[in-house]
Amino acid sequence: GRQPQGDDQPLTGSCTDIVRPYARSTSTRSASDVRPVSVLKQSFDVVREAWAKDRDFAKAREMLRDIRQDLTTQMVRDDFAREVYEYSARLALVNGDFKQFELCSSQLEDIYDQGDLPSTEFLAYRLIWLVSRSERLYLIAFRQRRSRELRLNADPTLKLALEFVSAIETGNLRKACRLASSADELPNAAMQRLMAKALEQRGVRLRLLVAICQSVYESHQPGKEHELLQLLDDCDVFPSEHEDLLPMVFGGDPLGVNGELTAARARAALPLTRNQDPARS
Repeated sequence: GRQPQGDDQPLTGSCTDIVRPYARSTSTRSASDVRPVSVLKQSFDVVREAWAKDRDFAKAREMLRDIRQDLTTQMVRDDFAREVYEYSARLALVNGDFKQFELCSSQLEDIYDQGDLPSTEFLAYRLIWLVSRSERLYLIAFRQRRSRELRLNADPTLKLALEFVSAIETGNLRKACRLASSADELPNAAMQRLMAKALEQRGVRLRLLVAICQSVYESHQPGKEHELLQLLDDCDVFPSEHEDLLPMVFGGDPLGVNGELTAARARAALPLTRNQDPARS
């Protein structure tokens, strides 16, 4: 039966199912529907072991969602909850599930506010995520709230994130691309995926391409095409999704509001084929 709960008395689960399919709760839950923390810890071990063995992200994601739902129902915000949410966020990043990452990242902020300070790893993730979403006000608030940790920590991953965010904010697009490329040398696959996502979301590579092409076009120096292409190669600015636009020299102002490339300006572009590049002929 349903266990009555007072406003200040969180529900304590009694379900003993270690593994079960995720089912989103749409109504008030009974204690028999919810697993206590002792069982959830066993479930969490099963998820990690299964992921290490078969790398089935869809299965791991659903099991983790079920664990987190039971934690939320019981208002658990302790070290175990932190471990579950950090693992879930990291796994989501590695597998490109940015929706799940955002959900976990937001919850982690609440958990950090109630307990220990956030790890440098997740400070770095949050910074890059906010700048990738162009969440300027949230980014300002985050920096103010975490100012001490951001200022005093010398962790190389966090330093890389701070430099990357600064490069995007100040319009230093070449530096942003090069920093993202340097992340490939890190053992942290989640960081690599997140920085790549930030470049994609902000259109950094395409904006850099346009800026460089505009500069070459305005310089009126024939024969500069091969240098342009080499520079784009160096900055890793050949995203496959924009291959049909490369290389291209834009006349006039190619960037619209907030630095976005508009279709009208793209159609007005003066194309430059690769066959005209002496270095590639």
